Amino acid sequence: MTESQLITLGYRYERANGARAQALRQCFNTALKQTEPPSERELYIYSFNQGRHEARMQVGRQEIRGYK
Repeated sequence: MTESQLITLGYRYERANGARAQALRQCFNTALKQTEPPSERELYIYSFNQGRHEARMQVGRQEIRGYK
């Protein structure tokens, strides 16, 4: 997976719930297990978490503006 794909996956995971969130997490875990060397794994985890952070920040901005 590319870095941008991992960021998108993390973003979608953070916004999803239930079975969809589980499926997205499983996709990430499978890709992570197939990744070598450890430095590449760190990039995978960092990119995934960056996407999750962006999703949380977007929700925060919407709440500040009064959207729900």
